[in-house]
Amino acid sequence: MGLNYSQGPNTSLAGLVAVSRGDGSGSWVWVPSTSLKVTSTKTHYDNKEYSVSGTLAVPSGSGSVPNVGPTNYLPPFPYIFPAGATVTLIQATYLVRSGSCTVTAYKNGSAIAALTSLSVGTSSATTTCSVSVTSGDLFQPYISAVSSADGLSFDFVFQVTL
Repeated sequence: MGLNYSQGPNTSLAGLVAVSRGDGSGSWVWVPSTSLKVTSTKTHYDNKEYSVSGTLAVPSGSGSVPNVGPTNYLPPFPYIFPAGATVTLIQATYLVRSGSCTVTAYKNGSAIAALTSLSVGTSSATTTCSVSVTSGDLFQPYISAVSSADGLSFDFVFQVTL
């Protein structure tokens, strides 16, 4: 059976999409959905922030870096995203309210090369990187040195493309 442009397809014909003719006439045609190709992508940015109020200290207790604890331990968070998305960690932004500290960012328990031994002060600073992310990867900051610091803000910035 052929397609008639003035009426819908026979219900036994699955996978058709109505598409404008594009000639300003307001008419449309039925085309197989398999012939359509979606080429647009959407990119957005997603921030995950650690905010620690009060006096900062180097973690202590049992375990190995970065999972030393339980005292002053900043636990990792899993970054979860839908199948088909591409995610990249593109930067970290950080500062303290007073004093200074040294922070290293970790992915799945390993230091992120571009985000090691970051000197964190009272002015907001940003360090860029390009780290591929798989859904479920674990991220965390680890404080390795403190000089009278309090009020840490540490922001992981992810680029998400769908």
